[in-house]
Amino acid sequence: MPALVSALSECQNQMGSGYLSAFPTELYEFQNVITKYIVTRHWDALNEETGGMNDILYMLFTITQDPKHLVLVHLFDKPCLLGLLAVQADDISGFCAKTQIPIVIGSQMRYEVTGDQLQTEILKFFMDIVNASHTHASGGTSVSRNLFRWTKEMAYADYYERTDPGVMIYMLPLASGSTKDWGTPFDSLWCCYGTGIQSFAKLGDSIYFEEEGLYPGLYIIQYISSSLDWKSGHIVLNQKVDPVVSSDPYLHITFTFLPKGAARPLSFGFRISSWTNTNGAKATLNGQDLPLPSAARTSDDKLTIQLPLILRIEPIDEFQLVTFSKVSRNSTFVLKIYPNGKSSKSGTDIALQATFRFILNDKPSSEFSSLSDVIGRSVMLELFASPGMLVVRGTDDELVVTDSSSVHGSSIFRLVTRWDGKAETVSLESVTQKGCFVSTSVNLKSGESMKLSCNTEIEYHPLNFVAKGAKRNFLLVPLLSIRDGSYTVYFNIQS
Repeated sequence: MPALVSALSECQNQMGSGYLSAFPTELYEFQNVITKYIVTRHWDALNEETGGMNDILYMLFTITQDPKHLVLVHLFDKPCLLGLLAVQADDISGFCAKTQIPIVIGSQMRYEVTGDQLQTEILKFFMDIVNASHTHASGGTSVSRNLFRWTKEMAYADYYERTDPGVMIYMLPLASGSTKDWGTPFDSLWCCYGTGIQSFAKLGDSIYFEEEGLYPGLYIIQYISSSLDWKSGHIVLNQKVDPVVSSDPYLHITFTFLPKGAARPLSFGFRISSWTNTNGAKATLNGQDLPLPSAARTSDDKLTIQLPLILRIEPIDEFQLVTFSKVSRNSTFVLKIYPNGKSSKSGTDIALQATFRFILNDKPSSEFSSLSDVIGRSVMLELFASPGMLVVRGTDDELVVTDSSSVHGSSIFRLVTRWDGKAETVSLESVTQKGCFVSTSVNLKSGESMKLSCNTEIEYHPLNFVAKGAKRNFLLVPLLSIRDGSYTVYFNIQS
């Protein structure tokens, strides 16, 4: 980004006028604009993706204090959207989110620049209706960030945490069995590329929030490994978050406070988010247990926090569906199913394809006490995703899947340790073709062929869970870990 800005600055200096644009200046000569265009065309244009022009122009007014800029910016305060929100009319269904959200963000800037209290009511109502029936469990917007700054309500911080950059913002289909669409290295340059770059550059701007006053306060609302040189607090704060794995149901965070200058009274607030609760939470200061929710600090302290990670169901009122989600820091974990045969590298769903329940041939499964007892043993294979379906070696070494009641042969495979957090599941390597693993096809049914995936590095994400259904099982993995595999986010769950 600095290189890009520097290059643009060189062009600006070379031109000498201070103006830099892809369009010639005569297109923006004021008299020509008045002569050629009318206001109604301007309002029509606002129905397209005009971006955050009101946000930018309010910022410009803070610099120039020119009343003309304030008049100009009001032309971009879209009345057919903000007017609905001002009278608290929930009539935004069908509106393009990418077109309307920048207008609402500009409304935040209008409040901060002009003090217009109506804008705060507009923003609160907008967030209320969006959260209630106009968003998915995997979605979020940056509108909630400023609302948290103004109100300190944790609900806004929870919502902002879902606004994952890059991958989660654009091109994420939510239909069953979807795959994420990607651009190409040379033939695609979508506007969302720039948004993704901008969003990653903003990763660090919402971890810590400072509250001024006689005793400075610091709110830690996101648990991300980072370091903060807190000037007014006269300390350096280091935050370290341990990697999250499914075998440990807790998030572990360690804070160290290093003095930098004269000591002074300070206060700290640590967010207890919607993906956790105080039951099972624990905090220690220099090895001594502390009561929740408050804690004090002195110089050279080490504070550790343990937060339980919980699963929950979130209803989607508008679609009468639910999603299983597990939110932790900047990730949303959801149900994922069948593959589409794309890349087998890390980030795809090859792990689920190569997961089976094994049945020992020479002794009942109940006679071994641990996985290490059977590694290397020969087994019959039951598909983890479809209980009761077994793998049988057919003619020409072809593998077929069939109902267990119709099995007349067997297929021998070697158990290979592949950690997925569940003791009863492993990956299966062909005895005759080393490096080849058994994989399922997309739609399983009796007699359907299977394949050996060769030269495949099978990876399980360290944070994964099993969801058992009536007819098949599912693997819950972080949605952001799926790059080229298929997935399912929402399910219609019936009693």
